[in-house]
Amino acid sequence: MFSGISAYSPDDTVSRLTQAAEAAGYRVLAHIYASNNVKNIGIDTPNHQVMEIFRPDYAAKVWSYKPAAGISIPIRLHVFENDQNDVQVDCQQASETLGVHDIQALSDFANRIDEDFKTLLATVCESISTTPIHVSA
Repeated sequence: MFSGISAYSPDDTVSRLTQAAEAAGYRVLAHIYASNNVKNIGIDTPNHQVMEIFRPDYAAKVWSYKPAAGISIPIRLHVFENDQNDVQVDCQQASETLGVHDIQALSDFANRIDEDFKTLLATVCESISTTPIHVSA
């Protein structure tokens, strides 16, 4: 996972990420105000927004490697206010989500997508860290 602290408010962060994504040929396929959904059931939380971003031509390329790899796209970003009241941006890595399909050409392509998303995050974050995602039961 890529992670960084934005220099902007949550809404400005999402706006800047959207503009940068579109300039790079990506499309925002979904933008979910997750904290509003939670508020609708009576729970108050800090700001949480989820974005799903991908390029249509890249989707077609992923499908050409393995149609079932479509489950691993789009790339999801989570913009939220963390415990220190910073605006944090976490982003899935294509190399992790697409890497599970064990196709070298697809893995190489996923690494290229990772570079795009690091560039995208750099439009709002001074530094970006990379942390492997480990899910425990």
